[in-house]
Amino acid sequence: MDNLINFILYPQFVGKLALVRVVFIAISALFILGIYYFVKNSSWLKNLFWEDFIQFITWKPFETRKFIKTWQKIIKRLEKGLESEYKLAVIEADSVLNDILKRLGYVNGESL
Repeated sequence: MDNLINFILYPQFVGKLALVRVVFIAISALFILGIYYFVKNSSWLKNLFWEDFIQFITWKPFETRKFIKTWQKIIKRLEKGLESEYKLAVIEADSVLNDILKRLGYVNGESL
């Protein structure tokens, strides 16, 4: 039994078998680099980890800051007192509400 364990843990590679070992190590390294590249360049990690981390730290939903800035812009338009600004404020408020409803799963007034 000790011989089998020693053979598995400390094999004596010679000749062509040593070359196969080097090739498999190189292929493994390429796969690890490929996984790293795709995880780094995809939005999967951002969606899985970063948004949850920010929500946990700030105790607010992830895109709250974006909606607050947009809503402040709408309020500034209303404070100007011009009819054209009122119209733009209503259009922007409708767009914000539409975005929120889409995120909640409602499209065109119907649940998905």
